[in-house]
Order: sequence, then C-alpha cells, then structure tokens
Amino acid sequence: MVSEESFNHYKIGHEHTDAAHWELIELMNAAIVFLKKSETSSAIPLILHLEDKLLKHISEEEQLMKEINYPYIDAHKTEHLGIVRDIRKIHNMIDSRVLKEHIVSHFEETIMNHIDHTDMQIAEYLHK
Repeated sequence: MVSEESFNHYKIGHEHTDAAHWELIELMNAAIVFLKKSETSSAIPLILHLEDKLLKHISEEEQLMKEINYPYIDAHKTEHLGIVRDIRKIHNMIDSRVLKEHIVSHFEETIMNHIDHTDMQIAEYLHK
C-alpha cells in the first residue's frame, strides 16, 4: 500500500494528474484493506468505483499528452490498454475466489509501476 508520505515519489508535477493519481491510490488502498481482511463484498463497490475513476483518468491523461505533444503517447496508450484489459478482467472475476490475490497483485504492482515509470516520463517532458 502507498502512504500519503511516500506518494511524493509518484508525483509528476501536474496538479490535476497528481490529484487523480492520489485518488486512485486511496481507492486502491481501501480495496486492498478489505481484500486482505477477506471482506470481498465490501471491496466490490470500491473496485467498481476505482474502475470508473481509472477509465476517466486514462482519458484525461491521454488528452494531456495530446495537448503537450508528448512524443511517447503511442507507447503510453498501449500500456493504458493493458491496464484497461486487466481491470476489465478483474471486473469479470468479481465473484471469483481468485479475485483477492489478483487485485492486490495488480494494484500494488501494475498501477504503481505504471505511475512510477511511464507517467514519470510525462513529468520529465512537462518540465523541459
């Protein structure tokens, strides 16, 4: 789980994007808490809300990349497609027993890795 204190590492220096990332992380953290306690039914609404927020964020982030003429937009969008594919798999597995392990792994690894590496490339471009 990502704490508010450690979130500074993941900021890209774009206020709206950083706020959206923090909101996604808060939802992710809350869902993980419920899942680790085996309270899947409490996690489901958070997961569905996270899915909605994530799809909205991806759209906004891709718009930002277009606006700043980000040169690596195609690779970034390809990574977003993978994240969307994975979140839809999770959505389809909501009643499955493997949900807990898959979501915790996905949230902690995939989304945070994307912010830490791929979104940080936007930060470098933004601050040229």
